[in-house]
Amino acid sequence: MTKLLCTSSYHNTASGDRWEPGATVECTPDKAAFLLHDAPGCFELQMDESADPGDDLAVVAAKLNALTVTFAVKADEKGELRKPIAPARVVSEINNATGLRLPQGAIEHEPLRQLGEFAIGVRLAEDVTASVKVIVQRKGEAPPAA
Repeated sequence: MTKLLCTSSYHNTASGDRWEPGATVECTPDKAAFLLHDAPGCFELQMDESADPGDDLAVVAAKLNALTVTFAVKADEKGELRKPIAPARVVSEINNATGLRLPQGAIEHEPLRQLGEFAIGVRLAEDVTASVKVIVQRKGEAPPAA
């Protein structure tokens, strides 16, 4: 089982789920992944030392797979960045967006040097990885349409 802490009111009419802030939700990893995706910022993953660590990592992986991080930067007319985005900066943004504390070495990727959309691999454990969508766009431009 996976534990989530509800940080703001959650109500899903279709499933009948309803939790208020401060409630602890014990659920399957699949249900936790759904809740984290359905209501971003409404739940925090609670690591449980007595649970199978793979269950919690599966939830973290699902949360990361649904994440998009955007950087607005200066670039030349060819789309080359004036200042590359280092992997440590990507990890820092992922941590800020998710509340996780991933180590700086969690991603193995060269610095980003071009405008574009990238799938950045995140290693959570020997056999558990996730992929975060990173968008690098020119400062002042609107984000790409979904």
